[in-house]
Amino acid sequence: MSMVKKQNSNPSRENVERSSADLLAESNYRPWKGVEEKEGEAFARTREMFIDPLLPGWKPMDVIYEVALKEGYSLTSQITEVYPQISRISQNEKEARRQSVKSAQSADENTVHRVTDADKGQSFLICLDDKVKAAAIKALGLKKDDLFICRDMALTDEQAANLALQCKLKTM
Repeated sequence: MSMVKKQNSNPSRENVERSSADLLAESNYRPWKGVEEKEGEAFARTREMFIDPLLPGWKPMDVIYEVALKEGYSLTSQITEVYPQISRISQNEKEARRQSVKSAQSADENTVHRVTDADKGQSFLICLDDKVKAAAIKALGLKKDDLFICRDMALTDEQAANLALQCKLKTM
């Protein structure tokens, strides 16, 4: 199915303190301030900005930690990268994918991370790519109790409806 590479498998106190300072500095989400006019061009422009609520320049690991915190996971949660069909990816490509989600978008599959909070005995899967491909969804083998989080813009309406029947789906 997929192979996994562990990151932060044994977070030290120094890493947790550094991570928490980095994470709590600024949100990766565009704040919704609302609009005075509920109709017209101003409302349409504001809604268009929120097709993707992530701020320009966001970094995948920062967003993953922010989502984990919002889901009630601890800062010591383990994050692993899941690459369906990893055997077809060169070492250079793997490194490039770690640096930016954009490089993964041109690959044959999506980049999916598993966040596991061992203390609470829970985990979720998250994909931050612009589009989630059907092959990646199938490779994950999601079950009813699995939580899958992705960007709303990454799914078609049909994919979202099917995923919502297959697992616990949350979009951002």
